[in-house]
Amino acid sequence: MGYLTGESSGDFPFGALFRAGFCSQPTSIPRGHSLELDDLYLGATTRRAPLDHKPAPQEFANRFPFLTP
Repeated sequence: MGYLTGESSGDFPFGALFRAGFCSQPTSIPRGHSLELDDLYLGATTRRAPLDHKPAPQEFANRFPFLTP
């Protein structure tokens, strides 16, 4: 998933988060919206890269401590 605010790539995840009660609206469009997340942290686990450049295992290992409670 890319940067989600202000572009259509957030339609599915924000729709699901809205239905589950974690955000204030089902879309992140337009940019400058009033989207608010409630009891939720949202972040990328790896950098955005072209499809043929898969993240290295070390990239996941470096981020894992930030993903566990």
